[in-house]
Amino acid sequence: MAQPVPWQLGVALVSVLMVSGCKAQFAGKPNAADAVRRQNLELEKLVSELQEKLDLRTGELESLREQLQRGAASPMPGAISPTLSKIEFDRYTGAMDTNGDGNDDRLRVYVRTLDQHGRLLPVAGRATLQLVQIEPDTPPILITERSYAPAEWDDSYRSGLTGTHHTLEMLLPDNLLPQALDATVKLTFVEADTGTTLTVQQAVRIDRQP
Repeated sequence: MAQPVPWQLGVALVSVLMVSGCKAQFAGKPNAADAVRRQNLELEKLVSELQEKLDLRTGELESLREQLQRGAASPMPGAISPTLSKIEFDRYTGAMDTNGDGNDDRLRVYVRTLDQHGRLLPVAGRATLQLVQIEPDTPPILITERSYAPAEWDDSYRSGLTGTHHTLEMLLPDNLLPQALDATVKLTFVEADTGTTLTVQQAVRIDRQP
């Protein structure tokens, strides 16, 4: 089992000092007990979140250390590692009005990355989001686009009541025509480890007041 590193002990020490400080700060004041309990709950939540991140980081380092020790060992017979095979837009992907003026001003997409069995697979990489207008017998017109660096892609990961996915957003141009616009949103994703490039696109409707 990995031993706690100094900075892990430091986090615990800081937490204890913060709790002690809160008790001293509220001692003798009205509702002091409630305030201390509230502060303690907030600190406990923060420490729990930090400890979870530390545990994940420690596990990652242990895994990398074992891989280095094993070297180029043969894979386990019959074992097939998950492979990024598909990306898809989750429900609720589309344009939205975020300030209540009746005009869609933002595009928000929910992206799921799946392995060869259709299971959710967290992956690292970079993404490019494009919004285009496609009309019959005319070349596609690029409305707007945005690129997401690997760190931004990683930060976009969400897991909660709405499901598990990456949430990407980009602002819509102010100069769109004042009418309903049928457009297509396209996502291009390049996986970091393999260079695999996958795309997905979906029709979206953008409303603008006349």
